[in-house]
Amino acid sequence: MKHISTKMLFSIAVLILLLGTSTGFSAYYFAKKQLVESGKLNIKHVVENAVSLMTYLDKQVEEGDLTLEEAKEIAREMISGPKLSGAQGLVHDYSQSSFVYKNDGYIYASYSDGRGAMSPFLTSKEDSEAILAVRKMNIQAAQHPDEHQRYTEYSWRDFGQEPRDKITYNTYFAPWDWNVGLGAYADEFYEGLSILKWIIGSITGGMMAISLAFFYLLSRGKFALLHQITKNSEQIANGDLTLTRLPESDDEFGKMSQSFNRMNQNLRNLISDMRTITINLVQSANTLHTNSFETSKTSNEITLVMNEIAAGSANQSLEVEGLLETNGVLVKAMKQMSVQNERMIEATTHSKERTAKGLIVVQKLKERNQHSISASNEIDKHISSLYKRVRDIASVTKSVQAVSDQTNLLALNASIEAARAGASGRGFSVVADEIRKLAAQSNQATRDIQKMIEEIEDEAEVTVKAMDDSNLAFQHLNEVVGDVETDFRHISEAVDDTMQSIEQLSSEIYTVTKQSDGIRLAIQEILTVSAESAVAVDRIIAAVDEHRHSIESNAELARGLSETSEIIRSIIQRYQY
Repeated sequence: MKHISTKMLFSIAVLILLLGTSTGFSAYYFAKKQLVESGKLNIKHVVENAVSLMTYLDKQVEEGDLTLEEAKEIAREMISGPKLSGAQGLVHDYSQSSFVYKNDGYIYASYSDGRGAMSPFLTSKEDSEAILAVRKMNIQAAQHPDEHQRYTEYSWRDFGQEPRDKITYNTYFAPWDWNVGLGAYADEFYEGLSILKWIIGSITGGMMAISLAFFYLLSRGKFALLHQITKNSEQIANGDLTLTRLPESDDEFGKMSQSFNRMNQNLRNLISDMRTITINLVQSANTLHTNSFETSKTSNEITLVMNEIAAGSANQSLEVEGLLETNGVLVKAMKQMSVQNERMIEATTHSKERTAKGLIVVQKLKERNQHSISASNEIDKHISSLYKRVRDIASVTKSVQAVSDQTNLLALNASIEAARAGASGRGFSVVADEIRKLAAQSNQATRDIQKMIEEIEDEAEVTVKAMDDSNLAFQHLNEVVGDVETDFRHISEAVDDTMQSIEQLSSEIYTVTKQSDGIRLAIQEILTVSAESAVAVDRIIAAVDEHRHSIESNAELARGLSETSEIIRSIIQRYQY
């Protein structure tokens, strides 16, 4: 029985069978007891009627209408039936008497000394020891002052038959010294109960069949829904989020389906958003890497130009005499520097724009990641709530088990008290035993439920751990995104510094160009300006080198960001949605 539906159907069948059987047997034994008590009253009434007849005859003896022997003989014929002639062993036909119980319950009487006084059968002076013992017991009961103690019970076997329990009622008729009694077999009191057994069995079987059919029809859809939830959970565990939507309703199963559908949709949205963010992040990282490469290339060109400027400045210092001839060359070089400077400004501006866009993308990525962390925390909260509910159910199950144990203890105490009560508590002892068995069955069922709850708790703990790992991954991604944002801000600051240096270079170029017109008149001033230009060029070269190193570092960071994004995208691609 692997399915919970089969287990529950089997448990319900066993429970109904036990309840029906215990109820049926209780009713059977109660009815049996009542019929026995009713039979005792009936034989008592027959004996009392016979004594009333004897009293009437004795009154006629006192009045002189009859002799004592005549009265006794009349009593024998009226109570034991008319006399028979030629019947072996049978003296009176007691079947014709009004003082009988059912078929074989006839009136008998004996004197206090043990001699037989009245019986439909022949009596012998040498009766068997068993007959004498029973007769003595009946005489003692007949003369007991308490009428409830005048009943006797003993086992008696007729010729050619098995022993049977017999119940008699006896009373003492003092005027004649007769101990009068009537006996009947106990099974004659409840001979009609055999049909009741079959009726109880049929009703119990019918109730069990109807209950099982009703439970199956009522819970079939719920068990199918539970099976579908298990199947969907396995699909999610295997990375497949393309699930069939579960039917929703207002009961607990329907609400669980609604929560499951919402969780699946949130997971699909989360994976979709993460995939989009990862693609954008890869594109931004590639763009940043390309721009960094281009900026580095431009920086190399600037360095070469600055080196040329430095060489030109040195030549100017060494060849002051040929300054006039090379003035045209210097002006031309200044124009080229201006063109290169404009290119540098354009490239730097473009780099700044790219950096700003990259910073915006990183901020969006950070916002999406924060949204993912919030959604993950919400899921973790629902799972924790579910885990708490399972723990509450486990607590209730323990309470049920405690009640079952208490019921078992009470049933045991009832059995002990019934045993002390003796024969009168036998029926109650049977009921107590059945209650104790039911308590044991309930206790076992409670343990099974407790075991299933523990398995659900284990699964919930695994899920909580998985959500914690997911939260750690999101937090790590958030830290990486924060580092990327910081790097972008550093790049932006470096680009701003580069633009300031380029603006300064533009100012210097403008100054050199302006002063070139008066170079003929101030050769000494040109020497000074050349020296200053050489120093400025050295600074520019150092700044450009520093900027180039920063760009190369940014390129490495962009490459690492791209690789990390590819890893995240490969993880996300494991899920189908």
